[in-house]
Amino acid sequence: MMNSARFNDFREEANMLIKSSDFFTNEVDRFILENSHIIETPELYSEEEIDKLEATLLHLESRCRFESVASDQLKDKYKDLLK
Repeated sequence: MMNSARFNDFREEANMLIKSSDFFTNEVDRFILENSHIIETPELYSEEEIDKLEATLLHLESRCRFESVASDQLKDKYKDLLK
């Protein structure tokens, strides 16, 4: 028999992770839309601007790893409910 309190905890944590992932996805989409023109004309941008974009990409990459690890941890924590 399923523990309803445990299921509710899972549902709450999963919903928070979904909201976080949606927010992150929107950040990535916005970054791509705002900066896709750089690929076509990188020579128009200073080294400082390119470095700033690289730092943003590294931050997004880190967030992506975090989201992936959080998802794996959630699945592992509640694997008994996900069978």
